[in-house]
Amino acid sequence: MTSRRGEQAMEGFAKTEGELCPDCKAGPSPENACVGVGLPIQMWHTPDCPQWTIMQIGFEDGSRRVKEQDAWAPRASSRPLMNA
Repeated sequence: MTSRRGEQAMEGFAKTEGELCPDCKAGPSPENACVGVGLPIQMWHTPDCPQWTIMQIGFEDGSRRVKEQDAWAPRASSRPLMNA
């Protein structure tokens, strides 16, 4: 079986087209994270990959913003409209 540089033949993983991360060059592996970057493209990252770390920070920031919005949204929606 031939595979691209940085990829290993792994049983149980989908064989879809993927891109190598320019930082970690990771491929399919149980310890690596797979992120969809557009259908059917996927990109794999090692746990210590800088790009994966930046993505995780973005996910956590987005989650924090949603929680903050959920906290004030019910109060804002209960206020009467100005021109109603």
